[in-house]
Amino acid sequence: MENIDINIEYNKYQELMEAQTIKYISIINDYEKQVAMLNSILDMYKYLNDFQLSKDLYEILSDMIVGVLGVSYCTIAITVNRKLIVMASSNYKIGCELDTLSVVENSILEYITKNSEIIGAIEVRTANGSTTPGYTKQFLKLICAQVLLILDNRSLNEKMLLQANTDLLTGCCNRRSFYELIKARRIYEKNYCILMFDIDEFKLINDKYGHDAGDVVLKTFGKLLLTSTRKDDIVCRYGGEEFVVYLHGVSSKTLSFIKADAIRKLIESFVVVSDEVKIKFTISIGVAVNTDEARDIQDVIQIADNNLFKSKNTGRNKTTI
Repeated sequence: MENIDINIEYNKYQELMEAQTIKYISIINDYEKQVAMLNSILDMYKYLNDFQLSKDLYEILSDMIVGVLGVSYCTIAITVNRKLIVMASSNYKIGCELDTLSVVENSILEYITKNSEIIGAIEVRTANGSTTPGYTKQFLKLICAQVLLILDNRSLNEKMLLQANTDLLTGCCNRRSFYELIKARRIYEKNYCILMFDIDEFKLINDKYGHDAGDVVLKTFGKLLLTSTRKDDIVCRYGGEEFVVYLHGVSSKTLSFIKADAIRKLIESFVVVSDEVKIKFTISIGVAVNTDEARDIQDVIQIADNNLFKSKNTGRNKTTI
């Protein structure tokens, strides 16, 4: 019978148990890290949802990723005109194009994709050659999925806001959004004028050619106003066939009259085609320039409206200031 050295066997057993214990501790630590990561992600989700419409969203997200992963740098880029433009970063200049080819060994790049199209990217990087945590890529994948949801929500909110503020037929802003826009401006803008437009005998157009043709006239007129004005001007469908334009930086009666009458002449020479029927129409215009006596925007609009009334009651197809 073979002699068994109890001490040797016991030591072997101890070594085996220690190895197993270390292995299990490592597994438990990995599980704990993953649980901690998931908890961090859940906390981030809740926090990001509160800030999804904030202009500081990307900066907030970048700081959170650095804090959770313990990395040195985080860069968030969003696709603009087919280029990845940096929105938040601690090692890139904001607004520059992200160079995805410069990704180094101690960095990880994860793309934000939708229907196989790259719409953004998140890059994290460590300093001094240290490595990123093992779960970093998985973490970034989950964060990219959340950012995609936020971008979709933003897009939906922007569309809803645009619909709420826009007259759908003409593409001009509606009356409510017009007053919201000029409310912010009237605090510091003193040089402006108001042009009030009314399509002459619009009811006759509807009666003669039909309401569909009338809609084409309204749509065409709105488009012509938008293309005849500048980016900082405000074009509004005020109601029915009446439109109003806020001309930014124009306080000269001569210049405002010239601008308004140029639009009147353009409309007078324009031909609208609806179902192969050619329709000509004219407009009447009332102009008012902001003065010391009429600082309130509503006063200026009222003066323009009074001048519009004069244009319509003295023959139409006129500009009155």
